[in-house]
Amino acid sequence: MEDLIVRYLKGEAAPEEAMKLDEWKGLNESNKELFRDFERVFNLSHGLSDFQDPDLLASWEAIRSRLTVDQENKANGKIRYLRLAMAAAAFVGIILMIGFLFRSPDPQGPSGKKNIAKETPKKNQELLLESGEKEKYFELDDHSRIRLSAGSSVHLDDHYGQRDRKVSLKGSASFEVEHDEEKPFMVQVREMEVWDLGTVFHITTKDDTVKVLVEEGSVQLKLNSQVLDMAAGDSAFYVISSSLISRYAKPDQRQDVVFRFDGTNLSEVADVLGKFFHRKIRVMNPEIEKCPLSVTFKNEDLATILNIIKELLDVEIKQEKDQIGIYGKACN
Repeated sequence: MEDLIVRYLKGEAAPEEAMKLDEWKGLNESNKELFRDFERVFNLSHGLSDFQDPDLLASWEAIRSRLTVDQENKANGKIRYLRLAMAAAAFVGIILMIGFLFRSPDPQGPSGKKNIAKETPKKNQELLLESGEKEKYFELDDHSRIRLSAGSSVHLDDHYGQRDRKVSLKGSASFEVEHDEEKPFMVQVREMEVWDLGTVFHITTKDDTVKVLVEEGSVQLKLNSQVLDMAAGDSAFYVISSSLISRYAKPDQRQDVVFRFDGTNLSEVADVLGKFFHRKIRVMNPEIEKCPLSVTFKNEDLATILNIIKELLDVEIKQEKDQIGIYGKACN
């Protein structure tokens, strides 16, 4: 979220990212305070004053009171009323425009024709789409649209549009897919496949983790023998190094979910996490079952928790066929 806040303040966040940030701020007061702290630091470093949402009601009341006084002036009442009404409308319009410009990082979304570079896949030829240093939009011949984040690329399969529509993604992108039962659309991200079932979805890659967010419709994730069906509003993650895919809990289910481990045995930690996330987590080496763990997690997803445990206890975590295994040597 820190990265998203910075992109938002710099005017580089996509519209759906700005919506996600607003939802996150609404979860609790601590999130709002964290955002305000970032905003203050950003404004100070850029020589800006803190932005405050315009109080349109108060502004209008102040103007209306002036109108009432002016109406008492019978000689020029009508003329002054008209002028002030026009000024009030302009004043409110300017405030709204300032607020919009400050908050809208990209006034031209995926449908903004100016930003769309239309590419037509050619038969028997692989097509490479690249964004370069800035985010870029592409509209394909099948009317599906791809918004590539900066530094990202998509390869279209040699036979794209003939039997199916397969693409490979490096980096992050959003997809608006024209669904076709006879020619399914699939995005390959490393070893994971994201199959479109008629939808708008977003894929974000950061270091070892790939996140998938479904905005409309549904998708299906496939990784080896793992299959995960997702509907609108669902999000999931893919940990590349662990070959793990899992669904994020929805925001209302993740509020104030706290795990406090104070010298807790690793085997007990695995049992607690497994029951909560509905996953089978096992400590595979008996010599590390009683390794003590002292840490607190608040509203963290399973992948993040496992990565932190991995670093704290110097253990190895592997996604196996039907379970997550924790391996390691005796505790220090």
